[in-house]
Amino acid sequence: MGGKDAVSTHMQRTLAAAETQGLRLYRRAATEANLGPQLQAMSRNFDDLARREAGGAFSGLQGEGDVVATLRNTSQLFGNLAGSVQGADNEMRENYDRARDLIAQARAAAARMEGADISDGEEVRKNNLEFAKNLGDINAVMARMAQTSSVGFIREVNRNLTSLTMSAKAEDRPQQKAAVERLKTLVDGAQTVISRITSTGDADDTTVEIFSMLSTQRAIWTYWQDVLYAWAGATTLDFAPLFFMVLLAIAYDREHQEPASAAAEEFRRGAAFNRV
Repeated sequence: MGGKDAVSTHMQRTLAAAETQGLRLYRRAATEANLGPQLQAMSRNFDDLARREAGGAFSGLQGEGDVVATLRNTSQLFGNLAGSVQGADNEMRENYDRARDLIAQARAAAARMEGADISDGEEVRKNNLEFAKNLGDINAVMARMAQTSSVGFIREVNRNLTSLTMSAKAEDRPQQKAAVERLKTLVDGAQTVISRITSTGDADDTTVEIFSMLSTQRAIWTYWQDVLYAWAGATTLDFAPLFFMVLLAIAYDREHQEPASAAAEEFRRGAAFNRV
């Protein structure tokens, strides 16, 4: 008794937890997506520095030299990082939409479960199987959402940013080497900014809960507080035979006590007559 209601309760609470987890992962992705515009701004800044250096702003040498190439490479690197952020954001949006669609399908299966007749075992089994399949798909999408992130890649590139971008060559002129050394200060500043904006992530944001279907018996034990009425009804049915046995025993005793009382009364009247 109460098995269907316990399973329905598990379905609804599981889907509520899935929605909460999906929103948490999507919120983390939305925060990471804010890195994109900042990286694009850095890319534009270094591209602007490259145009200025082409006029001799830092080295005093006009033309497309190694310093200009270095600045443009740095600009391109930040642009690529911004593109990586955008790609991760697009993938996360697709996964989140897919998760919402799967949760909606699972809710439909849960609604059919609530309206199913418990005596129709085939219908109940079909709904349970469909819901379990939906949960499997939801778990897969949630795992992809947890792994969809560009922050790890950005941090790794940022740790090696200076060596990847601002390295003077042995054949460079002294003016070019001096310009590269001065520009390293700007790269170090950009590195500090990236470190700060990528250090706010929490490892707990990537943890995911695995959702699973419960058997009817396990659901009753897990959600017993929600089906107390069923426990009361089942207990009553279990003790009903005992109550009937007690009533029959009482009736049996009374049935045998009445003839004995009648015989005793007859004996008492006979004894009184003899005395008279």
